[in-house]
Amino acid sequence: MQTHTESADVGGGGRELSAGLLSDQDEIGELRVLFDGQAGNPLQPAETPRGKARAAVVSTDYYGAFSVEKFAAASSLSYTHEDAGGWLNYVQQFQAANFWYQDAGVAPWAYYEQYDNWQDTYGMDAVMAVYHSGHGAMDGNGVFYAAMGACSTGAR
Repeated sequence: MQTHTESADVGGGGRELSAGLLSDQDEIGELRVLFDGQAGNPLQPAETPRGKARAAVVSTDYYGAFSVEKFAAASSLSYTHEDAGGWLNYVQQFQAANFWYQDAGVAPWAYYEQYDNWQDTYGMDAVMAVYHSGHGAMDGNGVFYAAMGACSTGAR
């Protein structure tokens, strides 16, 4: 793990602190920034506390995205493709994405249980993390609804 530490005098008093500790009487504080080059990597193994089991990644299918600007039955949106693309650009630093469906390619089959892991590669359950950028709402029972780009209910 690479780390980098910087400190700055944030109180303006010009005094350096010996151990970076402050008491109630100190008039200045010290700002320390720790940079961990692996902090943003979701695939970096975490240290496991002694005696504790750790979940393991069992799939090679990691990421997928859905973005809708032109809906089958809702008003249009702007910048959802850029939103999903930004997320994919970030996560693809670590592992390639499985899919990115846009507009009419965003259909109910990818979300329903019968086809949501189509060919073990496509759909909501085929990946470990999926990003949906578009209209959506949650009802009073905690059920989330998302508008689709296509109305098809059939198999892919």
